[in-house]
Amino acid sequence: MKNGQITDVTSLILNKAGTSKKSVYFDGGDAQISGDLTVNADYLKIQDVSVDGQLFITNRVKKALTLDDVVVDETITLKPIVTKNVSWLYVTLIDMKSSNINLERTKVNISSDQTLSKVDVVGKVTSFEAMSNIEKLTIDVAKDFNLYGEGKIEQIVVKGGTKVALDSGHLVNNVQVDNKNVSVTLPVIDKKELNTLIASPPYVQVSVNGYDILNTDKWTTQADRTVFDSAVASAKAVANNSNASQEQVKNAINQYKKCTSSLPSCSKEWYKIWLWR
Repeated sequence: MKNGQITDVTSLILNKAGTSKKSVYFDGGDAQISGDLTVNADYLKIQDVSVDGQLFITNRVKKALTLDDVVVDETITLKPIVTKNVSWLYVTLIDMKSSNINLERTKVNISSDQTLSKVDVVGKVTSFEAMSNIEKLTIDVAKDFNLYGEGKIEQIVVKGGTKVALDSGHLVNNVQVDNKNVSVTLPVIDKKELNTLIASPPYVQVSVNGYDILNTDKWTTQADRTVFDSAVASAKAVANNSNASQEQVKNAINQYKKCTSSLPSCSKEWYKIWLWR
Protein backbone atom coordinates (compact mmCIF):
# COMPACT_ATOMS: atom_id res chain seq x y z
CA MET A 1 0.00 0.00 0.00
CA LYS A 2 1.14 3.55 -0.71
CA ASN A 3 -0.85 6.63 0.24
CA GLY A 4 -3.93 4.49 0.77
CA GLN A 5 -3.71 2.84 -2.65
CA ILE A 6 -2.72 -0.67 -3.68
CA THR A 7 0.58 -0.55 -5.60
CA ASP A 8 1.28 -4.27 -5.81
CA VAL A 9 -0.58 -7.54 -5.28
CA THR A 10 1.73 -10.39 -4.40
CA SER A 11 -1.04 -13.00 -4.03
CA LEU A 12 -4.75 -13.09 -4.78
CA ILE A 13 -7.29 -15.70 -3.61
CA LEU A 14 -10.87 -15.67 -4.89
CA ASN A 15 -13.42 -17.41 -2.65
CA LYS A 16 -16.77 -15.89 -3.65
CA ALA A 17 -18.86 -18.38 -5.64
CA GLY A 18 -21.65 -17.75 -8.10
CA THR A 19 -24.43 -20.02 -9.29
CA SER A 20 -25.34 -21.73 -12.54
CA LYS A 21 -27.81 -18.90 -13.18
CA LYS A 22 -25.64 -15.99 -12.08
CA SER A 23 -21.85 -15.95 -12.20
CA VAL A 24 -19.64 -13.82 -10.01
CA TYR A 25 -17.49 -11.44 -12.08
CA PHE A 26 -13.98 -10.37 -11.17
CA ASP A 27 -12.77 -7.67 -13.52
CA GLY A 28 -9.14 -6.87 -12.81
CA GLY A 29 -9.07 -3.84 -15.06
CA ASP A 30 -5.68 -4.91 -16.48
CA ALA A 31 -4.30 -5.37 -12.97
CA GLN A 32 -1.05 -7.26 -12.51
CA ILE A 33 -0.39 -9.83 -9.79
CA SER A 34 3.28 -10.26 -9.05
CA GLY A 35 2.65 -13.65 -7.43
CA ASP A 36 0.01 -16.38 -7.80
CA LEU A 37 -3.75 -16.32 -8.36
CA THR A 38 -5.79 -19.01 -6.57
CA VAL A 39 -9.41 -19.77 -7.46
CA ASN A 40 -11.46 -21.47 -4.75
CA ALA A 41 -15.01 -20.99 -6.02
CA ASP A 42 -17.44 -22.14 -8.70
CA TYR A 43 -19.15 -20.08 -11.40
CA LEU A 44 -16.55 -17.33 -11.46
CA LYS A 45 -15.72 -15.24 -14.50
CA ILE A 46 -12.28 -13.69 -14.20
CA GLN A 47 -11.17 -11.16 -16.77
CA ASP A 48 -8.40 -8.66 -17.59
CA VAL A 49 -5.75 -9.86 -15.14
CA SER A 50 -2.04 -10.51 -15.62
CA VAL A 51 -0.43 -13.11 -13.35
CA ASP A 52 3.35 -13.21 -13.05
CA GLY A 53 3.27 -16.54 -11.21
CA GLN A 54 0.87 -19.48 -11.45
CA LEU A 55 -2.90 -19.75 -11.56
CA PHE A 56 -4.21 -22.49 -9.26
CA ILE A 57 -7.72 -23.94 -9.68
CA THR A 58 -8.35 -25.88 -6.49
CA ASN A 59 -10.61 -28.85 -5.74
CA ARG A 60 -13.28 -26.45 -4.47
CA VAL A 61 -14.03 -25.54 -8.08
CA LYS A 62 -16.33 -28.38 -9.14
CA LYS A 63 -18.72 -27.11 -11.82
CA ALA A 64 -17.61 -24.25 -14.07
CA LEU A 65 -15.07 -21.46 -14.46
CA THR A 66 -14.41 -18.84 -17.15
CA LEU A 67 -11.14 -17.02 -17.78
CA ASP A 68 -11.33 -14.08 -20.17
CA ASP A 69 -8.14 -12.31 -21.31
CA VAL A 70 -6.17 -13.59 -18.33
CA VAL A 71 -2.42 -13.66 -18.95
CA VAL A 72 -0.52 -16.29 -16.93
CA ASP A 73 3.27 -16.20 -17.24
CA GLU A 74 3.78 -19.64 -15.71
CA THR A 75 1.28 -22.51 -15.51
CA ILE A 76 -2.47 -22.94 -15.03
CA THR A 77 -2.72 -25.88 -12.61
CA LEU A 78 -5.92 -27.79 -11.95
CA LYS A 79 -5.54 -29.49 -8.59
CA PRO A 80 -6.85 -33.07 -8.10
CA ILE A 81 -10.13 -33.73 -6.36
CA VAL A 82 -10.31 -36.69 -3.96
CA THR A 83 -13.79 -38.17 -4.19
CA LYS A 84 -15.34 -41.26 -5.73
CA ASN A 85 -18.03 -39.51 -7.73
CA VAL A 86 -16.29 -36.80 -9.72
CA SER A 87 -18.48 -34.68 -12.00
CA TRP A 88 -17.18 -32.88 -15.07
CA LEU A 89 -15.62 -29.45 -14.56
CA TYR A 90 -16.13 -27.06 -17.48
CA VAL A 91 -13.37 -24.50 -17.97
CA THR A 92 -13.85 -21.86 -20.67
CA LEU A 93 -10.84 -19.90 -21.91
CA ILE A 94 -11.46 -16.73 -23.92
CA ASP A 95 -8.68 -14.82 -25.64
CA MET A 96 -6.06 -16.74 -23.63
CA LYS A 97 -2.84 -16.76 -25.66
CA SER A 98 0.11 -19.11 -25.04
CA SER A 99 -1.55 -20.99 -22.19
CA ASN A 100 0.37 -23.79 -20.46
CA ILE A 101 -1.86 -26.14 -18.46
CA ASN A 102 -0.93 -28.70 -15.85
CA LEU A 103 -3.89 -31.06 -15.48
CA GLU A 104 -3.89 -33.06 -12.24
CA ARG A 105 -7.65 -33.51 -12.08
CA THR A 106 -9.80 -36.02 -13.94
CA LYS A 107 -12.98 -35.20 -15.88
CA VAL A 108 -12.08 -31.69 -17.01
CA ASN A 109 -13.56 -30.15 -20.15
CA ILE A 110 -11.49 -27.26 -21.49
CA SER A 111 -12.72 -25.14 -24.37
CA SER A 112 -10.62 -22.36 -25.83
CA ASP A 113 -10.88 -19.97 -28.76
CA GLN A 114 -7.07 -19.82 -28.89
CA THR A 115 -4.54 -22.61 -29.43
CA LEU A 116 -3.21 -24.02 -26.16
CA SER A 117 0.58 -24.10 -26.19
CA LYS A 118 1.10 -27.02 -23.83
CA VAL A 119 -1.08 -29.37 -21.79
CA ASP A 120 0.46 -31.85 -19.34
CA VAL A 121 -1.91 -34.56 -18.06
CA VAL A 122 -0.42 -36.21 -14.98
CA GLY A 123 -1.20 -38.37 -11.96
CA LYS A 124 -4.50 -40.18 -11.54
CA VAL A 125 -6.32 -38.46 -14.39
CA THR A 126 -8.48 -40.96 -16.28
CA SER A 127 -10.28 -38.67 -18.75
CA PHE A 128 -9.85 -35.26 -20.37
CA GLU A 129 -11.96 -33.47 -22.96
CA ALA A 130 -10.35 -30.73 -25.02
CA MET A 131 -12.55 -28.61 -27.27
CA SER A 132 -9.62 -26.67 -28.71
CA ASN A 133 -6.42 -26.81 -30.68
CA ILE A 134 -3.27 -27.86 -28.80
CA GLU A 135 0.34 -27.58 -29.86
CA LYS A 136 1.67 -30.27 -27.52
CA LEU A 137 -0.22 -32.69 -25.27
CA THR A 138 1.84 -34.81 -22.86
CA ILE A 139 0.22 -37.75 -21.07
CA ASP A 140 1.97 -39.19 -18.02
CA VAL A 141 -0.81 -40.84 -16.02
CA ALA A 142 -0.94 -43.65 -13.48
CA LYS A 143 -3.46 -46.01 -15.12
CA ASP A 144 -6.01 -45.95 -17.94
CA PHE A 145 -6.78 -42.73 -19.80
CA ASN A 146 -9.31 -41.53 -22.39
CA LEU A 147 -9.04 -38.41 -24.54
CA TYR A 148 -12.25 -36.77 -25.76
CA GLY A 149 -13.15 -33.69 -27.75
CA GLU A 150 -12.27 -32.18 -31.10
CA GLY A 151 -9.82 -29.77 -32.65
CA LYS A 152 -6.25 -30.08 -33.90
CA ILE A 153 -3.31 -31.41 -31.88
CA GLU A 154 0.15 -31.01 -33.39
CA GLN A 155 1.86 -33.55 -31.12
CA ILE A 156 0.90 -36.05 -28.44
CA VAL A 157 3.61 -37.55 -26.23
CA VAL A 158 2.70 -40.60 -24.13
CA LYS A 159 5.05 -41.11 -21.18
CA GLY A 160 2.99 -43.20 -18.78
CA GLY A 161 -0.26 -45.08 -18.23
CA THR A 162 -1.70 -48.54 -18.76
CA LYS A 163 -4.24 -48.18 -21.57
CA VAL A 164 -4.24 -44.79 -23.26
CA ALA A 165 -7.04 -44.16 -25.76
CA LEU A 166 -6.36 -41.29 -28.16
CA ASP A 167 -9.14 -42.06 -30.66
CA SER A 168 -11.02 -38.81 -30.04
CA GLY A 169 -12.36 -36.44 -32.67
CA HIS A 170 -9.08 -34.53 -32.82
CA LEU A 171 -6.93 -34.17 -35.91
CA VAL A 172 -3.52 -35.34 -34.64
CA ASN A 173 -0.38 -34.83 -36.68
CA ASN A 174 2.13 -36.77 -34.60
CA VAL A 175 2.02 -39.33 -31.75
CA GLN A 176 5.18 -40.17 -29.81
CA VAL A 177 5.12 -43.08 -27.36
CA ASP A 178 8.07 -42.89 -24.98
CA ASN A 179 6.94 -45.79 -22.79
CA LYS A 180 6.59 -48.95 -24.86
CA ASN A 181 4.78 -50.69 -22.00
CA VAL A 182 1.76 -48.46 -22.50
CA SER A 183 -1.03 -49.81 -24.70
CA VAL A 184 -2.01 -46.89 -26.93
CA THR A 185 -5.09 -46.65 -29.12
CA LEU A 186 -4.01 -44.32 -31.89
CA PRO A 187 -6.15 -41.52 -33.32
CA VAL A 188 -8.37 -42.26 -36.27
CA ILE A 189 -6.67 -40.69 -39.29
CA ASP A 190 -9.01 -38.65 -41.50
CA LYS A 191 -8.44 -39.72 -45.12
CA LYS A 192 -11.81 -38.68 -46.51
CA GLU A 193 -10.53 -35.77 -48.62
CA LEU A 194 -7.54 -37.77 -49.88
CA ASN A 195 -9.71 -40.73 -50.89
CA THR A 196 -12.11 -38.39 -52.71
CA LEU A 197 -9.27 -36.83 -54.67
CA ILE A 198 -7.67 -40.07 -55.81
CA ALA A 199 -11.04 -41.57 -56.72
CA SER A 200 -11.33 -39.19 -59.70
CA PRO A 201 -7.93 -37.97 -60.96
CA PRO A 202 -8.45 -35.20 -63.55
CA TYR A 203 -6.61 -36.91 -66.39
CA VAL A 204 -6.42 -35.10 -69.72
CA GLN A 205 -5.03 -35.97 -73.13
CA VAL A 206 -1.28 -35.84 -73.74
CA SER A 207 0.13 -33.88 -76.64
CA VAL A 208 3.36 -32.28 -77.79
CA ASN A 209 1.85 -28.97 -78.85
CA GLY A 210 -1.91 -29.43 -78.73
CA TYR A 211 -2.37 -29.34 -82.53
CA ASP A 212 -3.89 -32.83 -82.49
CA ILE A 213 -6.38 -31.97 -79.72
CA LEU A 214 -9.83 -30.48 -80.22
CA ASN A 215 -10.11 -26.84 -79.22
CA THR A 216 -12.75 -27.75 -76.64
CA ASP A 217 -10.51 -30.30 -74.91
CA LYS A 218 -7.77 -29.87 -72.35
CA TRP A 219 -4.32 -31.35 -72.80
CA THR A 220 -0.93 -31.58 -71.10
CA THR A 221 2.61 -32.50 -72.01
CA GLN A 222 4.06 -35.91 -71.26
CA ALA A 223 6.52 -34.37 -68.78
CA ASP A 224 3.76 -32.75 -66.73
CA ARG A 225 1.66 -35.90 -67.01
CA THR A 226 4.53 -37.97 -65.61
CA VAL A 227 4.82 -35.62 -62.62
CA PHE A 228 1.08 -35.85 -62.01
CA ASP A 229 1.10 -39.65 -62.31
CA SER A 230 3.82 -39.73 -59.64
CA ALA A 231 1.73 -37.52 -57.34
CA VAL A 232 -1.31 -39.73 -57.80
CA ALA A 233 0.74 -42.85 -57.08
CA SER A 234 2.20 -41.27 -53.95
CA ALA A 235 -1.24 -40.17 -52.77
CA LYS A 236 -2.61 -43.68 -53.27
CA ALA A 237 0.31 -45.13 -51.33
CA VAL A 238 -0.47 -42.85 -48.36
CA ALA A 239 -4.18 -43.62 -48.58
CA ASN A 240 -3.46 -47.36 -48.49
CA ASN A 241 -0.93 -47.09 -45.66
CA SER A 242 -2.68 -47.93 -42.37
CA ASN A 243 0.24 -46.43 -40.43
CA ALA A 244 0.27 -43.09 -42.22
CA SER A 245 0.19 -40.03 -39.97
CA GLN A 246 -2.20 -37.11 -40.37
CA GLU A 247 0.77 -35.00 -41.42
CA GLN A 248 1.56 -37.44 -44.24
CA VAL A 249 -2.07 -37.35 -45.36
CA LYS A 250 -2.04 -33.55 -45.36
CA ASN A 251 1.19 -33.44 -47.38
CA ALA A 252 -0.19 -35.93 -49.91
CA ILE A 253 -3.31 -33.78 -50.37
CA ASN A 254 -1.25 -30.60 -50.81
CA GLN A 255 1.10 -32.22 -53.33
CA TYR A 256 -1.82 -33.68 -55.28
CA LYS A 257 -3.57 -30.29 -55.46
CA LYS A 258 -0.33 -28.56 -56.43
CA CYS A 259 0.21 -30.94 -59.33
CA THR A 260 -3.43 -30.60 -60.40
CA SER A 261 -3.28 -26.81 -60.46
CA SER A 262 -0.06 -26.86 -62.53
CA LEU A 263 -1.55 -28.94 -65.36
CA PRO A 264 -1.69 -26.70 -68.45
CA SER A 265 -4.99 -26.41 -70.31
CA CYS A 266 -6.53 -24.73 -73.36
CA SER A 267 -10.28 -25.16 -72.92
CA LYS A 268 -13.20 -24.66 -70.57
CA GLU A 269 -14.09 -28.32 -70.20
CA TRP A 270 -12.14 -31.25 -68.75
CA TYR A 271 -11.66 -34.29 -70.94
CA LYS A 272 -10.84 -37.24 -68.70
CA ILE A 273 -8.84 -40.26 -69.77
CA TRP A 274 -9.14 -43.16 -67.35
CA LEU A 275 -5.93 -45.14 -67.49
CA TRP A 276 -6.03 -46.99 -64.17
CA ARG A 277 -6.01 -50.75 -64.61
